[in-house]
Amino acid sequence: MGVVRCGALLAALLAACAGDRRALLEDAVEAYQHALRWGDLGGLASYLGERPRQRLLARGAAWRELRIVEVTLTRVEVLGAGTARALVQVEWYALRSGSLGATLVAQRWVDGADGWQLVEQRVIGGVPLPVLALP
Repeated sequence: MGVVRCGALLAALLAACAGDRRALLEDAVEAYQHALRWGDLGGLASYLGERPRQRLLARGAAWRELRIVEVTLTRVEVLGAGTARALVQVEWYALRSGSLGATLVAQRWVDGADGWQLVEQRVIGGVPLPVLALP
């Protein structure tokens, strides 16, 4: 009887841990999208590793020429083994030209020692917007 109880307790604890990891992922993804929407480069950088962070910050001038109008998180899926994927629709306009665009972005997230980090962001549809590509 004790073995069954321990097994049930272990299963419950593992399910709770998985739920906590999922909640932490969703928090990180939503915070990143919020920073993206408001052009908060420091907020964006806090979810990136060193190399992508440097690339993002080096593009500061390009970011100043852009206004994000809307960011819509369309899907977040856990792929397993501490990785996840998010799909994001970004609507924007360029200040110089006044042109409007919408870009679909795929993000790959990894659960590391410092929490969930964005390790790749690729433009997969819509109007190409190189400033969004990472690493």
